[in-house]
Amino acid sequence: METIEEQRLSATAIEKVEIRGMHLTLPGFGPKGPTLEIFEYGENETNRNKAVNAEGFGHIAFAVDDVEECLRRVLEHGGSTVGEVVRGDVAGVGPIHMVYARDPEDNVVEIQKWG
Repeated sequence: METIEEQRLSATAIEKVEIRGMHLTLPGFGPKGPTLEIFEYGENETNRNKAVNAEGFGHIAFAVDDVEECLRRVLEHGGSTVGEVVRGDVAGVGPIHMVYARDPEDNVVEIQKWG
Protein backbone atom coordinates (compact mmCIF):
# COMPACT_ATOMS: atom_id res chain seq x y z
CA MET A 1 0.00 0.00 0.00
CA GLU A 2 1.31 3.46 -0.91
CA THR A 3 1.82 6.18 1.65
CA ILE A 4 -0.08 9.45 1.32
CA GLU A 5 3.17 11.08 0.10
CA GLU A 6 3.51 8.46 -2.66
CA GLN A 7 -0.14 8.91 -3.61
CA ARG A 8 0.27 12.69 -3.82
CA LEU A 9 3.38 12.31 -6.00
CA SER A 10 1.55 9.82 -8.23
CA ALA A 11 -1.49 12.08 -8.55
CA THR A 12 0.29 15.42 -9.03
CA ALA A 13 3.69 14.46 -10.50
CA ILE A 14 5.24 17.01 -8.12
CA GLU A 15 8.21 15.87 -6.00
CA LYS A 16 7.82 16.44 -2.24
CA VAL A 17 4.42 18.06 -2.75
CA GLU A 18 2.73 19.57 0.29
CA ILE A 19 -1.04 19.93 -0.02
CA ARG A 20 -3.58 21.36 2.40
CA GLY A 21 -7.24 21.43 1.56
CA MET A 22 -10.83 21.59 2.64
CA HIS A 23 -14.30 20.80 1.37
CA LEU A 24 -17.03 23.43 1.58
CA THR A 25 -20.54 22.00 1.51
CA LEU A 26 -22.62 23.64 -1.19
CA PRO A 27 -25.76 25.39 0.06
CA GLY A 28 -29.09 23.65 -0.24
CA PHE A 29 -27.80 20.06 -0.28
CA GLY A 30 -27.22 19.16 3.39
CA PRO A 31 -24.15 17.53 4.94
CA LYS A 32 -23.91 14.66 2.42
CA GLY A 33 -24.32 16.88 -0.64
CA PRO A 34 -21.72 18.05 -3.15
CA THR A 35 -18.77 20.12 -2.01
CA LEU A 36 -16.36 22.66 -3.42
CA GLU A 37 -12.83 21.35 -2.83
CA ILE A 38 -10.13 23.97 -2.29
CA PHE A 39 -6.44 23.05 -2.25
CA GLU A 40 -3.40 25.03 -1.23
CA TYR A 41 0.05 23.83 -2.24
CA GLY A 42 3.21 24.42 -0.21
CA GLU A 43 4.91 25.82 -3.33
CA ASN A 44 3.17 27.39 -6.30
CA GLU A 45 4.11 28.01 -9.90
CA THR A 46 3.38 31.49 -11.24
CA ASN A 47 0.21 31.81 -13.33
CA ARG A 48 -0.35 35.54 -13.62
CA ASN A 49 -2.42 37.74 -15.89
CA LYS A 50 -4.42 35.02 -17.62
CA ALA A 51 -7.04 36.68 -19.78
CA VAL A 52 -10.68 36.30 -18.76
CA ASN A 53 -11.46 34.82 -22.17
CA ALA A 54 -8.42 32.48 -22.37
CA GLU A 55 -8.92 28.79 -23.11
CA GLY A 56 -9.30 26.45 -20.16
CA PHE A 57 -10.67 27.41 -16.77
CA GLY A 58 -11.89 30.98 -17.10
CA HIS A 59 -13.42 32.01 -13.81
CA ILE A 60 -15.72 31.02 -10.99
CA ALA A 61 -18.79 33.04 -9.98
CA PHE A 62 -20.24 33.57 -6.52
CA ALA A 63 -23.69 34.93 -5.66
CA VAL A 64 -23.38 37.33 -2.72
CA ASP A 65 -25.66 39.64 -0.75
CA ASP A 66 -23.42 42.72 -1.14
CA VAL A 67 -21.21 43.03 -4.24
CA GLU A 68 -19.28 46.11 -3.05
CA GLU A 69 -18.56 44.64 0.41
CA CYS A 70 -17.34 41.37 -1.09
CA LEU A 71 -15.12 43.23 -3.56
CA ARG A 72 -13.75 45.38 -0.73
CA ARG A 73 -12.76 42.21 1.14
CA VAL A 74 -11.12 40.71 -1.96
CA LEU A 75 -9.07 43.90 -2.41
CA GLU A 76 -8.26 44.04 1.31
CA HIS A 77 -6.73 40.56 1.07
CA GLY A 78 -4.51 41.30 -1.94
CA GLY A 79 -6.88 40.85 -4.86
CA SER A 80 -7.50 43.33 -7.66
CA THR A 81 -10.27 44.39 -10.02
CA VAL A 82 -10.58 43.25 -13.63
CA GLY A 83 -13.35 45.57 -14.73
CA GLU A 84 -15.83 47.96 -13.19
CA VAL A 85 -18.79 47.21 -10.93
CA VAL A 86 -21.86 47.22 -13.17
CA ARG A 87 -25.63 46.99 -12.88
CA GLY A 88 -27.68 45.75 -15.77
CA ASP A 89 -30.59 43.62 -16.87
CA VAL A 90 -30.28 40.19 -18.48
CA ALA A 91 -33.18 39.60 -20.84
CA GLY A 92 -35.46 36.87 -19.55
CA VAL A 93 -33.55 36.57 -16.26
CA GLY A 94 -33.67 39.94 -14.54
CA PRO A 95 -31.44 42.57 -12.95
CA ILE A 96 -27.84 41.83 -12.06
CA HIS A 97 -25.19 43.71 -10.06
CA MET A 98 -21.70 42.32 -10.68
CA VAL A 99 -17.95 42.74 -10.99
CA TYR A 100 -15.04 40.63 -12.19
CA ALA A 101 -12.04 40.60 -9.85
CA ARG A 102 -8.83 38.65 -9.29
CA ASP A 103 -8.23 36.86 -6.02
CA PRO A 104 -4.80 37.13 -4.32
CA GLU A 105 -3.58 34.22 -6.50
CA ASP A 106 -4.72 36.01 -9.69
CA ASN A 107 -7.72 33.71 -10.35
CA VAL A 108 -10.66 35.48 -11.96
CA VAL A 109 -13.71 35.60 -9.71
CA GLU A 110 -17.11 36.97 -10.69
CA ILE A 111 -19.00 38.50 -7.78
CA GLN A 112 -22.71 38.84 -8.52
CA LYS A 113 -26.10 39.58 -7.06
CA TRP A 114 -29.28 38.82 -8.97
CA GLY A 115 -32.54 40.63 -8.43
